[in-house]
Amino acid sequence: MSSDELRRPLWSAIERELLGGGFHPSRRLGQNFLREPRAVAAVVAAAELDPGARVVEIGPGYGVLSWELAARGAELIAVEIDPRLAEIVEELLAPFPNARVLRGDALAGKHELAPLWTDAIASWSAWSLVANLPYSIASPVIALVARLPVPPRRIVVTVQLEVAERLLAPPGGGDYGPLSVRVELAYRGVLVRKLSPGSFSPQPDVDSAIVRLDLRDDRPTGDDWPALDRLVDTLFQQRRKAVGGVLRKAVGSAETTTELLAAHGIEPDLRPERLAPEALLRLARDPRWKAVAGGE
Repeated sequence: MSSDELRRPLWSAIERELLGGGFHPSRRLGQNFLREPRAVAAVVAAAELDPGARVVEIGPGYGVLSWELAARGAELIAVEIDPRLAEIVEELLAPFPNARVLRGDALAGKHELAPLWTDAIASWSAWSLVANLPYSIASPVIALVARLPVPPRRIVVTVQLEVAERLLAPPGGGDYGPLSVRVELAYRGVLVRKLSPGSFSPQPDVDSAIVRLDLRDDRPTGDDWPALDRLVDTLFQQRRKAVGGVLRKAVGSAETTTELLAAHGIEPDLRPERLAPEALLRLARDPRWKAVAGGE
């Protein structure tokens, strides 16, 4: 069943019915719904989904993107925390047997994805995350899915423009930080296009962007993440200070710190914000750092 064979729902009518029934979008939940047709089309095009592709959508809102994904033959799981919206999306997806809605929060906490949906995709060997991510959870969701045992092979999401800039930031700039490192080590990213507030309802106070991230073959393994997390957090908490001084305090030995940095060709007076993600991963994998990271 293709989108050409179906009649698209009238989104303005759905929205009027929602608002007329007393529904109020939640700022706390980041409910700014993508509804501009060209923006939705850009998300779908960037995802490059074949029929039968497995997709997770987090925060479907009132189903604009959900319907387009399902109509193109995706096996879709949409995760929606708001019961009123979940009911609407369930009705919209009723014609598509390979699409379903899971009601609940996508996160089990600030640093954990909810089993509600991760258990549901546990048998999937390949999948994509395609979503207009709620602003309030965009950064943690992207960082956390990157370290799943089977992470999404592709992520195409709309996020705040400032989040997009952090996701794609090169070393040395003010936007480069822990999120940049964690995501760029796992994915190759590109800015698909910027979006004005008018692409959403209600309109947010900031610009947004569509970002595409493609999984790297040489990404960190599960064993890499604890030491890498400790290193990134240690360094970027004092990003303006010299790497040598910051690490010396963490390692507890000037000699070991000198050896550690020399082994990877890193000048001790370099600032953490100038270290490329690949250099940080090499440091995190060094047994001298792992001995520190494992000590907590």
